[in-house]
Amino acid sequence: MYTIKAILPGVEATDDRPTLVERVSERLITVFGGKIVTCVKTARDINRLIS
Repeated sequence: MYTIKAILPGVEATDDRPTLVERVSERLITVFGGKIVTCVKTARDINRLIS
């Protein structure tokens, strides 16, 4: 089994995996996924950006 862990540059030695939600334009939102436990909060953040 293989997995990919998305991390920011410079934090390879730690378990720091933030979830970053950013509105790029009126119709585009990017999500840099951190840990699975943040998915509900992330969905709420995206919903607030859309509303």
